[in-house]
Amino acid sequence: MDTVKLMYLYRNKYINSDELLEELENLDLSNFSQHETKQIHQLVCDIKKIKDTIPNEVDKYEKQRMKSIDRTIESLEKMKKKNDFENCVKEKLEKYDKQLHQAKKQKRDGGKLYETVLKLLMENTMIESILKKMSDEDLLAFITEHISVPNSLPLTREKFNTLAHLAMKQDNREALWRLAFNYNNQQMDMETTENYFIEKRDHYYLAEIVSACREDISVKRVIDKVLATKDDEFIQKAYQSAIKAGSQKNKRL
Repeated sequence: MDTVKLMYLYRNKYINSDELLEELENLDLSNFSQHETKQIHQLVCDIKKIKDTIPNEVDKYEKQRMKSIDRTIESLEKMKKKNDFENCVKEKLEKYDKQLHQAKKQKRDGGKLYETVLKLLMENTMIESILKKMSDEDLLAFITEHISVPNSLPLTREKFNTLAHLAMKQDNREALWRLAFNYNNQQMDMETTENYFIEKRDHYYLAEIVSACREDISVKRVIDKVLATKDDEFIQKAYQSAIKAGSQKNKRL
């Protein structure tokens, strides 16, 4: 696992500072230059110093996460008490319940500790250099590895458009949708993406992007464009996919 990915995972709280240190200390340093190796050692020392001087705290974001998990667990318990589900459904409920309890046990960094370690990572010259050297293809793949993250990498509107057009050139619709989802509500140009899915008559991804990016996409505008195609089959499928996508989003909420 490289340093950029570790920064990204920590930025989005997929790992805590203990896990970050463990990963940094177990990096294969043969893949780094002598100067980079020194920077990694210094990074480890700096993080350890921060952890020794700044206590972890349960901040408001963690409190919100725990409340959300508790509410979901409570809802699941009520559902399970009905005991009128098929075995396959019961198994899925049990699996989801187990995942929620595991998530509840997960230790996350918060408050000043998280902010200080993150600042150290984000301002690290080696990590910045690696990011700048990434090709558009690599950057697109890196960003879209996750469907959506709470804190995506900072991108200019121009760079977002470059990556979106690259995904279109590759006809990589999954990456295009994930890119849009990752940068929802960040004043990016989503209209080009919606136009692409309409042009390709891709009712599935069109419905998904409208459902995921409500802050940036006008539903009325999309409906008008779909109707303007006068493609009855596409219009019907787009309508059905929109209902399904909306239903799935409500279930997640």
